[in-house]
Amino acid sequence: MAVVLKSPTVAIGQGQPAPAGLAGFNFEDLSQRAKSQLETCDRELVRIRERAVAEAKRIQQQAHEEGLQAGRAVAAAEADERLRHQVEERVGKLVSATEGMLRQITESHQAWMADYAESLTATAVAIAERVVRQCLRQEPELIARWAEEALWAARSADRLTVAVHPETLAELGPKLDELLTRPGLPEDISIIPDETVPREGVSVRQTGGEVSATLQGQLERLAEALNDA
Repeated sequence: MAVVLKSPTVAIGQGQPAPAGLAGFNFEDLSQRAKSQLETCDRELVRIRERAVAEAKRIQQQAHEEGLQAGRAVAAAEADERLRHQVEERVGKLVSATEGMLRQITESHQAWMADYAESLTATAVAIAERVVRQCLRQEPELIARWAEEALWAARSADRLTVAVHPETLAELGPKLDELLTRPGLPEDISIIPDETVPREGVSVRQTGGEVSATLQGQLERLAEALNDA
C-alpha cells in the first residue's frame, strides 16, 4: 500500500534555516515502516495462500470421502443385489430339492403301501386258505354249499352241467344229486366227473361260460375284495 506524505508548502530561501517540521522528517524510518508493512502483507498473503490450500485440500478430501461414500453405497447396493440373487437362487434350489424329496418320499410311501397291501392281502389269503382247507377236511359238505351257490347264480341258463373231480363226486355224490332237484333250476341239468376240476370245488358250466365254485376261486374273490377295500 503506497504511503503519501504531505506537508505545508514553505519557501525556503538561501541562508534560511529549514522549518522545524521538515527538519523532523526521517526517510529511514519511513523505509523501515514500508518494509515492515510489506512483510506484513507478505505474511498475510502466505496465510491466505495456506488457508486457500488447506481449504482446497479439505474440499478435495470431502469430495473424496463423499465419492468413497457414494462408491461404498453403490458397492453395497451391488452386493445386496448379488446377495439377493444368490439367496433367491439358493432358495429356489432348496425348494426344488425339497419338492423332489417330497415326491420321492410320497412315491416311496405309495410303493411301500402298495407292497404292504399286496403282502397283507397275500398273507390274509394264505391264512384263509389254511383255515378253509382245515374246514374242508372236517366238513367236506362245504363244497356242496359252494355248488349250490354256483347253480343258483347260473339258474337262468337252459342247460347246466356240474363238473366235479371224481374223488369229490365219490364223496359228495348224493348231496350233489340232491342239489339238482332244487326248485328254480333248469330241467336240463346233469353231473359229470372231470379230473381237471380241482378237488376242492365244482364247476357249473353253461353255454358260453361257467361258474367256478372252487377253493381257488373263493380265494381269488377274497383277494379282489381285500384289494378293493
